[in-house]
Amino acid sequence: MTIFPASAMAAILFVSLNPELEGRWGGELDVGAAQLRIEIVLDESDGSWSGELISVDQGNARVPATSVTVEGDRVIIELSAASARYEGTLTPNSQLDGEFEQVGQTFELDMARMAQPAETNAPPARYDNDRDIRVLNGEVTLAGSLRLPEGANTVPGVVFISGSGPQDRDMTVGEHRVFLTLAEHLADAGIASLRLDDRGVGDSAAIIPHHPQDIADDMGAALTELRLQPDVNGQCVGFIGHSEGGSLALMAAGSSAPDFILSLAGMHASMADTLIEQGEAIVRASGGSDADVAAQRAVQDVVMTALRDTPVGEAGPAIEAGLIEAGLPEQIARQQAMIWGQAYAQNALDLDPAPYMQAYPGLFSALFGGSDLQVLANVMSERIIAARGALPTRVSTLAGHNHLFQLEASGLPTGYTTAPHAMSPEALATIVEEVQNLIDMSCQ
Repeated sequence: MTIFPASAMAAILFVSLNPELEGRWGGELDVGAAQLRIEIVLDESDGSWSGELISVDQGNARVPATSVTVEGDRVIIELSAASARYEGTLTPNSQLDGEFEQVGQTFELDMARMAQPAETNAPPARYDNDRDIRVLNGEVTLAGSLRLPEGANTVPGVVFISGSGPQDRDMTVGEHRVFLTLAEHLADAGIASLRLDDRGVGDSAAIIPHHPQDIADDMGAALTELRLQPDVNGQCVGFIGHSEGGSLALMAAGSSAPDFILSLAGMHASMADTLIEQGEAIVRASGGSDADVAAQRAVQDVVMTALRDTPVGEAGPAIEAGLIEAGLPEQIARQQAMIWGQAYAQNALDLDPAPYMQAYPGLFSALFGGSDLQVLANVMSERIIAARGALPTRVSTLAGHNHLFQLEASGLPTGYTTAPHAMSPEALATIVEEVQNLIDMSCQ
């Protein structure tokens, strides 16, 4: 079950205060077919409240609250981007007794206060050199931060591109801030980096993308903005794309002409092929049988057939009906239909990234994690080599690393939040060295 769509809105409404509600809360949402760990973070600052809901078991998908209303011991959190709502009451034993409602279905969701994360989980803020940046792409405004080395003076730079779904500029996964951690290490090496809140996250515009090219155009505008920064060498800038961001970097290259591209665990296949491959890999790694793999594929086929056979943006009813016929509970079928029925999913499903790989003439490097189950290193590497041909390309794999380049052998998404680091020291050193090599080769 996935309870969040691919975009989110973040307009916050504030009412009254109860400081005992502030903090991090956790509980399990029982939806019949699965139990999903849910966290809610409530913050109060200068008499104003903000909130966020995190689905731990779905890659730590995050949805900012549309509104947070506090009335005494009662809190109401509206999440319009997910068509959801949580209402809870603070009990004498400091728990929240409440209900989670989504698309007409109501589930009990009681939450207990969680300990604040240890300070050691966050990377040290060694510099005060972050510069607020606004990127304009037509009606879209993206908010971001430019991290500069100490004493920066016309240094090379990169734009980070995140993977699927709404993510903040730091690519926060649980308590790990992946892009911020990498930005710190790049700054130590004398390289600037621009990281951005995705559409609908933070202060970025909540304008839903309908096609991957929409996001690619955002990133092209970001690279143009990076070139204009006075501390950045505009003749030496490139992209670092993670997961789907690897493909988006190549899509953006046609109009923005980056000097180099580094793809990290990049999705260099169609979304359909990637989902089928990762679905089987995760089922088998979780102990599933051939029958479990076949059942997973049957559900995927229902969704993909509906996406291919209906007009763009109108697949929701066909997905819902097909999943119910396949035996899924009605509420889960409806939730899946709400997510996968979006225009973005239909336009991305069979989009072939090979022509974009072939069209980019510059230096392209791809790094994969050997234990990654979301993007399989071997098959993705083969696709890159076949598409790039004689174009300047380097492909390598870090053994024992997962999709986030954490040293975590299982590769399962549940390991993303339990790993002791945002990225392993080996991965950070390898990535920084690869960026330096790309700069040396392309910016002479």
